[in-house]
Amino acid sequence: MEYRQYRIEGCDDARVTRQLYALLTAHSKAFSLIYFQYDRNEKYSRKTQKIKEKLEQYEISSREMKKWPGTETLDERSIYRMVTYRIDEDSLWDIMDVFDMTKTIWDWDYPKYPMDICFYREDGLAWFYITAHEKLNTLILDGSLGVSELDIESTGVKLIPEEAYAERYYLR
Repeated sequence: MEYRQYRIEGCDDARVTRQLYALLTAHSKAFSLIYFQYDRNEKYSRKTQKIKEKLEQYEISSREMKKWPGTETLDERSIYRMVTYRIDEDSLWDIMDVFDMTKTIWDWDYPKYPMDICFYREDGLAWFYITAHEKLNTLILDGSLGVSELDIESTGVKLIPEEAYAERYYLR
């Protein structure tokens, strides 16, 4: 299968972000967030706690990690917990409520929110992920989703093809 990789520009607009979220959720089976703490005694922000509580019934998995799509940390002291949530008919309204708490994809960052949202296809491939603190994102297409470059750009973003391909991440 031939993968095409892009960086998305134009994610600084709240309206565009809403349209992008709608497209991503429509073509994904799951998404993940990274819950960060400097130590186990640190409390999450009010918004992060609210998100965690609203989504907990849709949780697929939760584990501490040092590497996730788009990021690898050398920080051995802090806690990075990746929590993955299912996207289906039952969860969709609550997920969109959570997404509406942010203005743009770049809001997915500590301390206000969980970090680095990532979307997974049916086969488990991480097909869109961000590294919010660096304002980096990656989109991977291959035709199997039934989503074209034009579909993505119809949300108001611009796709920039990337020559160097990132490591492929799969939901486990």
